[in-house]
Amino acid sequence: MAGAAAVSGRAVRALLDALYPDIACPLCGREGVARRPDGACADCASALRLCPAPVHTEPLDGLAAAYFYEGTAREAVLRLKYGGATYLADFFAAGLDLPADWEIDCIVPVPLHWTRLLRRGYNQSEMLARALAQRYPGLPVRTDVLRRARRTRSQTSLSAAQRKKNLRGAFAASPLVEGLSVLLV
Repeated sequence: MAGAAAVSGRAVRALLDALYPDIACPLCGREGVARRPDGACADCASALRLCPAPVHTEPLDGLAAAYFYEGTAREAVLRLKYGGATYLADFFAAGLDLPADWEIDCIVPVPLHWTRLLRRGYNQSEMLARALAQRYPGLPVRTDVLRRARRTRSQTSLSAAQRKKNLRGAFAASPLVEGLSVLLV
């Protein structure tokens, strides 16, 4: 019985989130609280740990994130990814400041395998890429330069080494991407 109530509560929350995404803090759902430009209330904002300036690590030219993947930010990512809270893509895009010295030609969302896309109904990476493109109008979103070559198992419970192995050979880049500097989302 408690499980059914929890599922029912999540369903009601998801419905309210879809119908009224702008009337409350996107993270906690509280209404009538002072909010930052990204929509977060002061309490939720204080629970978010901002990531420092972009990191330069091989094999990437740079790596940027808005928040550390913990606590409130982690919960929001999971709601975006699995809970249908697609409006959270706008929240994360608002929190990500791209370095001015990055010369980016386009934004490329990580593609989902078609079976996962069919089950989920949307690609959260593409939602975030499109939200970033609205924030940075000169950057087009390119969904034609990277494809999922094979299905992979869920990464959620894998270690870093297992994730790397799991993704080996999972993607194929189009020749169209050659010579482009891409922001992979």
